[in-house]
Amino acid sequence: MKMLKAIPAFTTVLAIWGLCTSWFWFYLFNLYLSLPALVLAIVLNAYSTYKVLNPKLVRINSILILSAFVLGALSFVYFDV
Repeated sequence: MKMLKAIPAFTTVLAIWGLCTSWFWFYLFNLYLSLPALVLAIVLNAYSTYKVLNPKLVRINSILILSAFVLGALSFVYFDV
């Protein structure tokens, strides 16, 4: 049961990593570093939502994940890849 309570906090760490590194998703090597962390954050956030683990932190994680996608889309337009 203690392990389940740690999932939203771990998801926060992964979502912040994805947010901080999403601007360079379009460089191949960095894609291997940042995108898997964000995909894992999405999966863990969905699991946390399903199990109703700390709804406040789940909402914060959802905002962080959405922000990472928005920043990635903006960097796609800005860097003109």
